[in-house]
Amino acid sequence: MPIIIKQDPLTNPRVLALLAEHTRHMASVIADSTASARVLGVDGLRDASVTCYTAWWEDDDNDGNNGKEKEEDKDNSDGRRLVGIAALKEINTSTTHACEIKAMRTSTEFLRQGVGATLLGYVIEEPRRRGYAEVYAETGSSGEFAGARRLYEEFEFVECGPYAGGGEGGFSVFMVLRVG
Repeated sequence: MPIIIKQDPLTNPRVLALLAEHTRHMASVIADSTASARVLGVDGLRDASVTCYTAWWEDDDNDGNNGKEKEEDKDNSDGRRLVGIAALKEINTSTTHACEIKAMRTSTEFLRQGVGATLLGYVIEEPRRRGYAEVYAETGSSGEFAGARRLYEEFEFVECGPYAGGGEGGFSVFMVLRVG
């Protein structure tokens, strides 16, 4: 699957719909109010300290549908399908300049096809380019987030304590990757 990843201003209706889906899903699975308060909505993701990326599948054959357009792709006039989104937020820890992954979401129909790994591999290169020392991630501790934890571990993230105002709580698992 040819995936194109680009920095995104969060104006495309497809991107906004995927972010809304992400926010709704996170709200439905996070019982811990301190963890849910750290989930950024669109306005938070548009903050100057946040860089958002979208992943698009270059669609050479109109989705393989023999010229028939799927209902959800009627606005897909550019021949690309949105397959995922990620966001990095600059943070300062007590000892270093770093960033945090604030959102990672794969479009439902592209789950388990390598989109998350492709996006994560791309976004962790940005902190290296910026000269940051660390990349942090917060994910859930429940079974629903086991895949996310495994993905982070595959990229050599290790568990750590809360960072940048993150609170203790039964819901969250905090992780860090040293990049600098």
